[in-house]
Amino acid sequence: MGKKLLVVGYGASGSNLVAMMAAKKQCDITILTATDYMEVPLSMTSVLAAGPEAHSKVLFPLLQEPGCQIIQGIAASVTDSSLTTTTGQVIPFDICVLATGQEIPTYMPDPVTEGSISTRKANIEALHDKIKAAKTIVISGGGPLGCETAADIQLRFRDKQVILVHPRDNILHTMHWGLPEFGTKTLQNMGVKLILNDKVTDYNSSNNTVTLASGKTVPSCDLYIPAHATGGGNCKFLPPHSQINGYAKVNKKTFLVNGFENVFAIGDCSTIDNIKLMMKVEEQASHMCKNIGKKLSGEPLAEYSPGFKGSVQGPGIVSLGHDHPDAVALGPDLGEGFMGWLVFVFLGWCGPPGGKKMAQVKSKFNASVTPKLGKGLSD
Repeated sequence: MGKKLLVVGYGASGSNLVAMMAAKKQCDITILTATDYMEVPLSMTSVLAAGPEAHSKVLFPLLQEPGCQIIQGIAASVTDSSLTTTTGQVIPFDICVLATGQEIPTYMPDPVTEGSISTRKANIEALHDKIKAAKTIVISGGGPLGCETAADIQLRFRDKQVILVHPRDNILHTMHWGLPEFGTKTLQNMGVKLILNDKVTDYNSSNNTVTLASGKTVPSCDLYIPAHATGGGNCKFLPPHSQINGYAKVNKKTFLVNGFENVFAIGDCSTIDNIKLMMKVEEQASHMCKNIGKKLSGEPLAEYSPGFKGSVQGPGIVSLGHDHPDAVALGPDLGEGFMGWLVFVFLGWCGPPGGKKMAQVKSKFNASVTPKLGKGLSD
């Protein structure tokens, strides 16, 4: 084939793109990934509460697409024709697509310290032990991640005081269809204490005290969990004019990274206005696949038009409790009826691909009705 495609990052976005491009057989594909395993990110809030056994169900080996080369490493710098890793390895390419995600400590593997599956498992088990031992847990961030974490812990450990701190008037403030109000009532009914219009500014582990921006404190906090992207994006290796706090600055129509002709970015690592969950994975990967073909043939790049333009987050997909018997699914219909059930099942993914690939999900609907990754997916 001759032409070289380099995909940096092998999570949801990267694996979708690789599978699509491998099927087209338009170019030679190299994958650069920081870890020697894959993990189902949607399940991590419940994994923290449920423990090692649940974690083992969402870890699996790297998916090997036919004809694709996998290199384990971390990007240090990139030009329009090659990428250099932190170990000095130079990887040439004709087109490079960044799909490295964002830095969310605990919920996403640390590319530097959690490259091996054994280290990742040990770290998650240690945090689960801390959750079990804690009496008071403070979680900062009232988005989907923080709300799900609060519910997963509170439902499994009724004797604990779970406190959720959020800087806005409402939790889930970027979501539509009444989710903020319904989510607030649901969490409070579960026993979660909400502190709104405030944010955590410091956690002193020596005296177990959380300090808030208002000057108030939460004493006797045994465990503090930041449930948001504290570190920004995972593209800090880009030059300053091509990133904003680690997020690749892209042309939102073509996905080209600012200042480059052959480097693109998709998913959570980019500045594309979209939900930072997994709803746009297939949509963006499909468009990127189309533009790779156009770039290789010298045609003008196609323009991306995202769905759900009227809302920041798109349809609400939040599961408070996941597979717990008392879980509540929050969907466009406020968690009731068929759509609420689909939402619950979608976020109930908890298992390895079972021989199928994440990237083989042919539609968001098919993914929504699949209780375990890979089961029931069409080829």
